[in-house]
Amino acid sequence: MNIYVHNKITFASDFNDKSMQKVLSTILRGNNTAPSSLTSAKFSIEELCRYNRMSFDFNALIPMPEELDMETDIDPSLGHTLYRAYQNLPHILASRIIQAESIEDIFTDGSENDVRRQYDTIIRQIEQIELAENSSPFVAEIGRKLMALYLPVISHFETYRWKSSEMPEIDCFSVFSTADKMDIEVRMKKALKITSLHPLSLLDFLETEAGKNMFALGEKCYANIQKYGYAAFSDWQLANWGTGSNALGTSVDWDARQISFLTSINMPEPVALALYKMFPEVEFEWKYMSSEYGINVGIVSSKNSEYTSHKFADLSEEAYNAHREYSGMNKKIPPAAIELPF
Repeated sequence: MNIYVHNKITFASDFNDKSMQKVLSTILRGNNTAPSSLTSAKFSIEELCRYNRMSFDFNALIPMPEELDMETDIDPSLGHTLYRAYQNLPHILASRIIQAESIEDIFTDGSENDVRRQYDTIIRQIEQIELAENSSPFVAEIGRKLMALYLPVISHFETYRWKSSEMPEIDCFSVFSTADKMDIEVRMKKALKITSLHPLSLLDFLETEAGKNMFALGEKCYANIQKYGYAAFSDWQLANWGTGSNALGTSVDWDARQISFLTSINMPEPVALALYKMFPEVEFEWKYMSSEYGINVGIVSSKNSEYTSHKFADLSEEAYNAHREYSGMNKKIPPAAIELPF
């Protein structure tokens, strides 16, 4: 169930048209009009608002880096997970080879060609350690151990009997905390459509179109974390806007000096504070309430150049009373009934 928060900003009654236009031209973006063309558009801000062609854009107050705004059907966290797992594979394999007691701790059953392919794949992965870290003695030791396990089997392949047809799972996600690993593993198996997580299944997946797309997304997410501290838009928005989305369903009542919209999860208090800091002389009340009765109800205000914020205790009598008082905010926002002549 999606939880939405109903928000309504009401500016002071003496807020004239000129001031209204100044503020709204800053914080609103035209649905079909680029921000840079607002002032030169054929229609005024007031006309666009009356025709429901404007949306409250939090980027106007707290800009989100463009690199984080990725339009994709792939879950960014899965892409990031796959990328980090791949980066960690050489060391994971090296550790498994050192601990291996038999070939079945590393390889899985299959034809002779399958086993040779597995060997070649693992060698290529191990060699990445040498290239990245110039640790030739360590890589040489791993190579000797792998060869010692591999040769006896490949030399007598026709008579070798595998105890298990499944390759043992290898902890590809040791870079994540214990609390997150189980959820990550379940989600990755579902996304990759595999039943067992091991390096070769991940590498095979990376050869597919879906795997390449997910890896490319993960690479971008990793770069974003290094640069901005966040993989993609969702985590950044929650941390910087205080909510999981930009404003949804914006409706402007020009005559009543009001803006109504929805947000996901929370009221965006950092945005309210940014609005106050940008226009400290502008007086407003920002009332909000969750779609759940008596939950997440409060009011933020700017008056006499002073910013105040009060959230009522969830399920308290104050919260219930405020929710009833604000209940006019949760009326369905009507779609634009008038077509603009453009």
